[in-house]
Amino acid sequence: MRIELARLKSWERHEVLVSLVNPRPIAWVSTIGEDGTPNAAPYSFFTPVGMNPPAVAFSMGRRRGGDRKDTQRNIEATKEFVVNVVDEAASVAMNKTGFEYPPGVNEMARVGLTMLPSEMVRPPRIGEAPAALECRLLQAVQIGAETNGNLLVIGEVLLAHVRDDMWNNTEVDPHRARFVGRMGGELYCLTDHVFEMKRWREPPA
Repeated sequence: MRIELARLKSWERHEVLVSLVNPRPIAWVSTIGEDGTPNAAPYSFFTPVGMNPPAVAFSMGRRRGGDRKDTQRNIEATKEFVVNVVDEAASVAMNKTGFEYPPGVNEMARVGLTMLPSEMVRPPRIGEAPAALECRLLQAVQIGAETNGNLLVIGEVLLAHVRDDMWNNTEVDPHRARFVGRMGGELYCLTDHVFEMKRWREPPA
């Protein structure tokens, strides 16, 4: 199969990419508006992108009508956000916050989530999330046209919160985390099946 993406419609390109690049971690992003209204929404175009400074990035499109999402408006206004990690227990609530509510709706209150105060940024973090990264905006890069492209948001991670039972000395224990990954369409997966491969220290035979 040979697929030339330039010949496809936008939604077809989306389907190709999200079915090939997976599973994808989910950035459950909480922000706060200038008027103090919190917001939460999930984004599966998400990854760590740097260590010095420690940084993560996620990208978002626009609302169906072409307007900016509350996440974008809030980050532009405050330069801050929190990436909350999604595990199996929080997955249903995460999915509910992905509904396109009208602007200004507090999704966390709407679906019954616990809002916890962050320490170094203004947006609250989600109490049901097993981990959260408090971030300050480093850069926002527009990919394609503003009306139908994506905004790539890069944030410096200032502080990480991790549930104690998942932490194993210097890292998260993958056997306890049960993080959720996004596949294509309405499919998700759990990171509960892991295997080990030693890194090559010498050229492979």
